[in-house]
Amino acid sequence: MVLENTMAFLNEFWPSVVLGLMVITTIFFIALMRKIMDKQAKKKALVSKKNIIKIEIPVGIILIILTTQIIINKFLQDYTETSQVVDAIIGTLIIIALTYLLMVLTSIIIDQWGQRLSNLRKDDTHEEVVPLAKSVTNIVLIIIAIFFLFHLWNIQIGGLLASLGIAGVILGFAFQDTLKNMFAGLALISDNSFRKGDLIELPDGELGYVLEINLRSTKIKNLGSQQVVIPNSHLASMRIRNYALPTKITRIRIDLSIDKNADLYKAEKIILNYIKNKKDILRYPSPRVLYEKISPFSADLYVAVYISDYSNMYAVRSDLIKELQKELKKKGIKLAYPVTEISFMDKNKFNPNP
Repeated sequence: MVLENTMAFLNEFWPSVVLGLMVITTIFFIALMRKIMDKQAKKKALVSKKNIIKIEIPVGIILIILTTQIIINKFLQDYTETSQVVDAIIGTLIIIALTYLLMVLTSIIIDQWGQRLSNLRKDDTHEEVVPLAKSVTNIVLIIIAIFFLFHLWNIQIGGLLASLGIAGVILGFAFQDTLKNMFAGLALISDNSFRKGDLIELPDGELGYVLEINLRSTKIKNLGSQQVVIPNSHLASMRIRNYALPTKITRIRIDLSIDKNADLYKAEKIILNYIKNKKDILRYPSPRVLYEKISPFSADLYVAVYISDYSNMYAVRSDLIKELQKELKKKGIKLAYPVTEISFMDKNKFNPNP
């Protein structure tokens, strides 16, 4: 008897029971999210209180909508057409809420990725990439949501898809170069080939410091203080030498020519003894003196040394050239210079017909 009365009560008031359970579930979910938020705050995570609230709102709305749908279906179970319309409206609200929830979640993920990218590259490149990534993601989610809504309301989208396809082809041709530069910019940023402030060398030998890496182009300040703007699609296909990676250590080469009759072993010893006392020169990798060839008037060699910071290479090279010339001259080693010998003959002794 008690069981029958209980079943009768549940059969009559089960929508209210479901509503109560949904409310309790929502409260429990919010409390759980708050607890997670506190833990994340202690860890200094990127999931802030504002982001947690953004997640709570659509989740709560979805739970309320689902509860409302259960209750309405109970009262409209005898009205099939009305029930179908109500289901479509509720489905629309759920799709909108889910889309918003996914937009919030992807926004948090992209922010985390952008912050990690910024920490890795130690620049503000993410300030342009992150908004673009968010916009593209939101557009994709909205398009998917619209397709689901059309399907829910039995709207034929074949013609629309064809129109969108044609429009996409036209826009693709119209913005071909722009899109190519944007994708190349994303590839350069994600590849981490160079960063803001790095000294790079272009294939034509021009050196410059990276000022900005934008989605369409990269700006470089060359050693003449002029700004050079290079489209990313061109830069992505170039062979770039980056002096800042993998470390700031770089090699300096100084070419010298000494008299071919000089003592080459003595010259090498003089150069290495002088270099080892220079504070700017690294002991490892060790400095080296290498001879390349002996020409009719000189012995050609080059000095290879390493320094800890590439930004000082021009100053160090300039000082070494002056100091090595002075040191070699001081120790009796002559530098070689091209010599042209001209002989003059006495015209009185010249016999054109010997």
